[in-house]
Amino acid sequence: GGQRGVFWAAGGLDGGRVVEVAVKVFKTSVLVFRDRDAYVSGDYRFRHGYSKNPRKMVKLWAEKEFRNLHRIYAAGLPCPRPIRLKTHILIMQMLGSQGNPAPKLKDADLDGPGWERAYNETFSIMWTMYHTCHLVHGDLSEYNLLYHDGKVA
Repeated sequence: GGQRGVFWAAGGLDGGRVVEVAVKVFKTSVLVFRDRDAYVSGDYRFRHGYSKNPRKMVKLWAEKEFRNLHRIYAAGLPCPRPIRLKTHILIMQMLGSQGNPAPKLKDADLDGPGWERAYNETFSIMWTMYHTCHLVHGDLSEYNLLYHDGKVA
């Protein structure tokens, strides 16, 4: 999307094996935040308004995504494991291998029964996100889901 870039990086060694991470950098451009009112609407942290400073806003945006990812991961749902957040840079587990990200669901090579299974997995993930994590996916589409290790993530 326009508000962030995601990059692959070597995150260090684990037992002699390179750990691949995804580094999501939230852009601090003012132009990116034209829709910030819709993003913060209903969020208790912004009930008294919010800073018009784009750097502060992007930091809050990244913090919110990091916290939500922690909740999703803690619920046992398939997602990247959140590792670290520093201002507007989020480091998480890379879903994929050898520098290649897992494909978006729209690009998954599935047959009819495979798509039905992906639909059911997506429904189950959304149900658990709502009932366990108390989250609603604000932009659910085949472009915002990955297909990793034979499952929707």
